[in-house]
Amino acid sequence: MEGRGVVLKIRDNRIVYSIPHGELSHDEAEFLTRSREEVTSIVSVRCRPHLACIAPVVDKPAPGRQGWIRSECEACGSFLGYRPVKP
Repeated sequence: MEGRGVVLKIRDNRIVYSIPHGELSHDEAEFLTRSREEVTSIVSVRCRPHLACIAPVVDKPAPGRQGWIRSECEACGSFLGYRPVKP
């Protein structure tokens, strides 16, 4: 899949993908479903260490923490930390 430019990410504990042309084949989609745990561990390792993470960060609301934003690694979905909302 990487040879075709497929980029795998973990978002909200789900595997998501982007592909420049076309779609995933039925066999590729079935592989991702069947090998979810293995794919998740591969994607998670790819973006470590997070202190020097080059993957984009996803900011989300932080329920129960008014005035704060929760940051996660876009590649693997790992929690990176909280930061205050800028006024």
